[in-house]
Parts: sequence; C-alpha cells; structure tokens
Amino acid sequence: MGPGMRKGCVLVFSVVFLAGACLLDAQEIDRFYLNLLEKGESSYLAGNHDDALRQLETSLFGLFPDKKLRAKALIYMSLCSYYIKETARSRDYLSQAFALMEGEGFADVDIVERVRGEISGLAAHFKLGEYTPQESETRIVSKRAPDTPENSSEEERPNSSIQDLEKRIAADPGNVGQYYHLYELYMDDGSTTRARRTLENLVEAHPDEIQGFYLLGLMRFRDRRYKEAERHFREALRPRPDLILANELTEELKTYHILSTYLSGDRQKALDMMAVSVHMYTETRIRSLPLSESDKTTLRDIIREYMKR
Repeated sequence: MGPGMRKGCVLVFSVVFLAGACLLDAQEIDRFYLNLLEKGESSYLAGNHDDALRQLETSLFGLFPDKKLRAKALIYMSLCSYYIKETARSRDYLSQAFALMEGEGFADVDIVERVRGEISGLAAHFKLGEYTPQESETRIVSKRAPDTPENSSEEERPNSSIQDLEKRIAADPGNVGQYYHLYELYMDDGSTTRARRTLENLVEAHPDEIQGFYLLGLMRFRDRRYKEAERHFREALRPRPDLILANELTEELKTYHILSTYLSGDRQKALDMMAVSVHMYTETRIRSLPLSESDKTTLRDIIREYMKR
C-alpha cells in the first residue's frame, strides 16, 4: 500500500457500528481488531512503519469500547508517522491519545518500556503539556453491531487463511466482518486488486456499508481514478435513515468528494460543493486532515478559487 493510501485509512479506521451509543462501553471487542493491534505493534518494533501504520489505523475500527487500547494504537501511530516524517499527523495522533486518557497519563496503557521513553520524548518535542486536544468522536453510530460468524470462534478468525475466508464468505455473505478481514489479508499479501474486489463484493451485498465505500474511494483516489473515487465517496455520503455520521467523518468524506470531483475535471461542480463546506476549513483543520501535502495544497487552491467567485 502506498503512503497516500495509508494516510487515508485513518479516517475509515475511526468508523464503527454500535448497538446503540449507550451500549458502547459494554460492547465486546472483536478478536480481529485485537489481532491487528498486536500486528501493528510488532511491525513497529520491527521497524516496518508503513505496515504498522496501516494495521493500527484499521484496528481503530473496532477498539472504541476500550480507551486504553485506542490510546495504545494512537501512540504507535504517532511514532510511525513521526519516523516517516509526517510530523503534523504524528502530533495529531499523540494529542488524541492524551485526550483519551484525560490527564491520567499512559502508565496503565500496555506498551513496552522502550516505547514509553520514545513517546515521552515525542510529547516533550510537541509541547503537548501546553496543548489540550479534543477527543475524536465515534464516526458512525447505528442500531446494530457487527455480525459475528456462527461457524468460527474468535480465536480461529485472525488465523484464517485467504481460502478459508473466501469459503466462509460464500457460505455466510451476511457477515460483513469477514469481508474486512479478507480485505486486510489481501492488503498484507500485496494483492490490492483482490482487496478492492473484496470491497466491491461487500458493498454490492451490503449497500449501507459506509466503511466499504470509503475504503473503495480511497483506493481509487490514490490510484488517481478520480471519477470512480467520486462515485464511491458520493455513495458513502448518501443519507441513510438508520445511520448517523459523526461530524468529523462527514467533513473528511466531503473533502475527498470535493477533491475527487475537482481532480476529475468537473471544477464547477466542486466549487458549488465548496459553497456548503467552506466553513469547515480553518488552516488548523486542513493540516489535521488525512491528506497528502499535495492534496492539501489542492484543497487550499479550491478554497481560494471559490472565494474569488
């Protein structure tokens, strides 16, 4: 996966379906996401920062019930981003981790001692003691929780082979979690075309699966297939009566939608879309968006062009 696609995944890594917001803390975390968190930690400790960042960002889909696990993922994501020279994103991730722990510090977060030293130095570098970030909210709230396969235990699922998962999806196409697991295995294997087809099969079977449309949009956007990306982002933004998109996710989806529309050549339509979105874009917000620097520059250009109309 390229750096640009990795950047985009963070937003989606904050999407989660819940059985009612009041049940959030009681929701059991799927072993798939715990396994991804462990893989991300191992990849970081092995020096594979790009792989670690992708794995950790995806793990955030399912870690919302436990703030310590979320903080752990964000800590490692901050370090990965710093070492690949994405310092603004590194600070943003670490700020979110501090906000999650609400002044309690990271003593109770399960990270290795070497990492504690690294994160302490990074916090001092960013002067986070003088900074009070806001915790990012759950991106999507719905009235249903992810399905769990009835024919496999949590222990079996992370170790499932690609062939096993393909068979399970064929037998139980209603389980959306297995599609995402297969998608991740294909990405680990470098089979991006098969990963994309897995997502396409997912949204065909489950047209309300916003996470799938978002990931598809990101893949096409990073491939510069902007017309296809625009279509996927538009579908992700389609109103659904049983789902609520949190403000942060809505802003990021709209941003990608505007960019893909503009870059596909329909500049007038993109400027019309900017008319209802321009209020979102303070410079601080632009810097925090999961975009490459060139995409942020394009976004600023669109804003300036709109303001001159």
